[in-house]
Amino acid sequence: MDHKCGHRPTQGPRGHLGRPGNYCEDIWSAFVQAYVGKDPCSVPPEAYNPLVNSVQQKIPCNKNLFWSRTKDMAHAFTKNRDCLMTLEDTLMGFMFDGLKWCSSNGSKETFTTGCPGWTECANNPVRSFWSRASDNPQKENR
Repeated sequence: MDHKCGHRPTQGPRGHLGRPGNYCEDIWSAFVQAYVGKDPCSVPPEAYNPLVNSVQQKIPCNKNLFWSRTKDMAHAFTKNRDCLMTLEDTLMGFMFDGLKWCSSNGSKETFTTGCPGWTECANNPVRSFWSRASDNPQKENR
């Protein structure tokens, strides 16, 4: 699976979002540990806690725009505005937006085909990732 990563600090999609210490390979390693070798319908959102904890980013309070089934509209709205940001504008969202992934019991591989769809099982790797990632900005701003 290709990813938006290199052996360099990551600055994120809007430059100012990344912080020193965000090293792509460390983030990627925490990401794959959440689902590789696991049943693709048995990856709970909490499996991504190490990933969430590995990304150093402070999300400004009251700037989150959460959307459901309105991705294009939400992104058009926030594109030229610094007052609001979507999850995909954060470092984690930027890195994994548009990707599909899963693994299987005992495997050391990442698969990008044959993975369960969003509604096929509640704890599939992609759905669990976005569920956990969308919960993170709310917790950091309390």
